[in-house]
Amino acid sequence: MKVLLINPPKEKEIISNNPTIIDEERGYNPPLGLLYVAGYLEKYSKHKIKIIDAQVERLDYPGLREQINQFQPDVVGLTVMTMTLLDAIMTVAVVKQAWSTAKVILGGPHVHLYPNESISLPNIDFLVLGEGERPFYSLLENINNSDEWEKIPGLVFKKQGRIINTGFPPLIVNLDELPFPARHLVPYKKYNSLLLKGNCVTTLFTSRGCPFQCSFCDRPHLGKKFRARSAMNVVDEMEQCVRLGINDFLIYDDTFTVDKQRVLDICCEIIKRGLKINWDIRARVDTISEEMLQMLHRAGCCGIHYGVEAGTEKILKVLNKGITLDQVKRAFDLTRKHKISVLAYFMCGSPSETREDILTTFKIMRQLKPDFVHVTILTPFPGTKIYLNGLASGIIKKDYWREFAKNPSEDFVSPNWEENFNRNELNQLLVQGYKQFYMRPTYIFRRLWQLKSWEEFKKKAKAGLKVFLMKNNFVKPEISEVKQKLFWEKDRERRSPAHPSVCAFVTPKIDFIHKFILDNNSGKPFSLLDVGAGNGYFSHYFEQLYDTVALDFSFQMLKANPCKNKVLGSANELPFPDGSFDIVFCSNLLHHLSDPTRAIAEMKRVSRRYMILSEPNRNNPLMYLFGLLNGVEKGSLKFSLRYMCQLAKAVNFKILAATSLGAILPNKTPRWLLPWLKKIDGQSTIAFYNIIIAEK
Repeated sequence: MKVLLINPPKEKEIISNNPTIIDEERGYNPPLGLLYVAGYLEKYSKHKIKIIDAQVERLDYPGLREQINQFQPDVVGLTVMTMTLLDAIMTVAVVKQAWSTAKVILGGPHVHLYPNESISLPNIDFLVLGEGERPFYSLLENINNSDEWEKIPGLVFKKQGRIINTGFPPLIVNLDELPFPARHLVPYKKYNSLLLKGNCVTTLFTSRGCPFQCSFCDRPHLGKKFRARSAMNVVDEMEQCVRLGINDFLIYDDTFTVDKQRVLDICCEIIKRGLKINWDIRARVDTISEEMLQMLHRAGCCGIHYGVEAGTEKILKVLNKGITLDQVKRAFDLTRKHKISVLAYFMCGSPSETREDILTTFKIMRQLKPDFVHVTILTPFPGTKIYLNGLASGIIKKDYWREFAKNPSEDFVSPNWEENFNRNELNQLLVQGYKQFYMRPTYIFRRLWQLKSWEEFKKKAKAGLKVFLMKNNFVKPEISEVKQKLFWEKDRERRSPAHPSVCAFVTPKIDFIHKFILDNNSGKPFSLLDVGAGNGYFSHYFEQLYDTVALDFSFQMLKANPCKNKVLGSANELPFPDGSFDIVFCSNLLHHLSDPTRAIAEMKRVSRRYMILSEPNRNNPLMYLFGLLNGVEKGSLKFSLRYMCQLAKAVNFKILAATSLGAILPNKTPRWLLPWLKKIDGQSTIAFYNIIIAEK
């Protein structure tokens, strides 16, 4: 059996309340969960295994589809986190389009939290709960024997319309029994990190489960019981990586230093074998000692990440951190003494936190003198105590995450704790904190003095420049939130396709298109695809004239669309065979896309004859406003008739008609609008839109 494991492209990731620099500059890490599953299957089965890491390979969805076509998998597996759900859905759609017989299996923390919602999404065949190695293997061995599925712990699937959940599988007690991750199945030399000096970096787990009770953190699929690999097993894996040419390691345990003796044993084994490696760890300030730090340094540990989170005792108690500021100061002083780099994690916007508390945190942050800081706005993640408390208290108004799991949408905005601050105020404070720390002359000179290579200088300089240029608008979902408030939550009736204000904009286009089609054809029935149909402004009317399919990427929009035939999908990856429609229509979408040529090529592929494009022009004040707000949509103003014709001609379409249309205005038109008016069929309009009709 051919088994394909995919780390999806990262095109639609939900960015939480973080500055984008964190995601843009952190580098690429291997998909360790998939590598563990692959290693387990290689050892215990005879299946042919392939891994596609679309992120490190920089594959877009067309490129991913091509690789799926080449491999022709029987089973496809993905790990899903809530923040990557949209890309997982897109990947699954591409899988079914490229190879429809493949069974799709999802695992990861998101499906563990929301199994019913996840299995109800399109194209999903199975979910694997908890630690995936054993349930995934057992399912593959019985994939064609449905009578056995209910006997396998850790599966969710549908049977005769019912959701079957076989329960949480037992945790793996002896982690030494697991084979090492199958790094040879990915381009392991391409992984890197801003925090380590080498150009070939890997991640490594030496334990699973976190025994601590922080209220803002939860990894439900791994459990709370701390389970650790032996020192010998850990160093065996490190040695295997060294033979591959990997000498830099990011230890991704929640807390590496839970068991002091095990830490010392690992260090002694590294020293004994003479491994010349660099590695960093995550630790709590109350679990380290001078003896441990001395051994860590001798064994090549070059960095420790400490979760401090807050600079006041009050907020540390709110977060249930179980540490004190005195412990923080002692740990930082000892770590610096033993020449180990320190990265400190901080948050702002915690429950009950005031502006004075946040400014105190920033002051403490500078006084502690870590080498790096990672500051975020607190996001109440699903399943955490903070999120559940927020729902119970009413500070979080609704179950955002569950609603997103049911109806994933690009308009989703991750919640923050809005007790004392709104999102914009927290953004301003966060930018202030970053700049106060990283833009200090003493810090800049110290970091320059410590640089060891030109490559390291380039990485650090690039990140530093982005901090310098940080502004208050870095949280990507902010504009989506504005749109949602303006267009979605309010005044549903006015946005109905049947509302007069909508008809005024839609009717001229519909009439122009239909008249052209009738004049140039013998009245035969036509099929039409409305790409980016939204909530049905056009597909509602087209459906009365043609055999119409409405396509949009947003569940929320399609739910409101009255068209009978609706399909979830992306304009860049249309889920239809070649030549499926007589007409492909696209309105008000291309100016949102970073590369409209990809969408145009896809429209050509599924069109048998006509392609019709409509985009707002300079006279459209609403699109101009959002062009200014969104930045990327400033490109909307370049969609002149000439540019639209160039796009169509580039894919060998012949231009049949090109004009500007607009909204039909009332008879009493304000005099200041007269310069923009033109007459169409005797009625005054503003030519808000450019439209072209092209033929293959």
